[in-house]
Amino acid sequence: MNPYTGRKSVLLTGATGQLGSALIDALSSSFDIIALTRQSPSLLPRLAVEVFDAENNSKFERALREVSCDLSDMSQIISTVTAISALVPRVDHVINCAGDSQFLGNMIDAHFIADAAINQFRLHVIAPAVICSVLFHSKWKHMKTEDRSVSIVNVSSISGLKLFPDTGQGMYAASKSAENMATIHMASEYSRYGIRVNAVCPTSFPGIIPIKTVVDVIVAALDSQTTGQLYKIDAQ
Repeated sequence: MNPYTGRKSVLLTGATGQLGSALIDALSSSFDIIALTRQSPSLLPRLAVEVFDAENNSKFERALREVSCDLSDMSQIISTVTAISALVPRVDHVINCAGDSQFLGNMIDAHFIADAAINQFRLHVIAPAVICSVLFHSKWKHMKTEDRSVSIVNVSSISGLKLFPDTGQGMYAASKSAENMATIHMASEYSRYGIRVNAVCPTSFPGIIPIKTVVDVIVAALDSQTTGQLYKIDAQ
């Protein structure tokens, strides 16, 4: 918990997308949010917004801080997250929401789409792992066990769990399947430190399911005491 605001801090990637924006709306009244975004100029408010709490007849700061970071550049991730660690008292939770949902084409045309596929793997698999690794070595491992209640949620896809044939999403699905396996391995390795890692695997949104449904599952996963879970979110 941030001793200055009395709230826990969430590091969020993909903040300028539809899901990221909805997560900010859902979390910003209770959490300080550090939003990693590649957008320029900024689409997010900077620094703090004062909010009036009518129920308690008081005011509090709703902190939303935007930090520019290119998640395809590993050296930039390391330097940016290291700087964040040095500047903020705590980072309690991470939501890896950034993604590239392009269906690049058939696997038989892999040599035409290889570069774009590599970028999807960087964004979906390597970037979330590197972000959390930097936070672990700069912040989390130095915390007392009883004070460490860290939760990581990776936003994956149902495409990483089941086959959707003839849709041209082979590379995308492979990157999401890899993200799911990375989540399980992260959960296993971080568990000895009391750090929880889960993934949500939604079907298409908002086309098939509402964004709010995805947000609700992410928030529940963030608060869950379980680890290593892949939460499938499909149409009823």
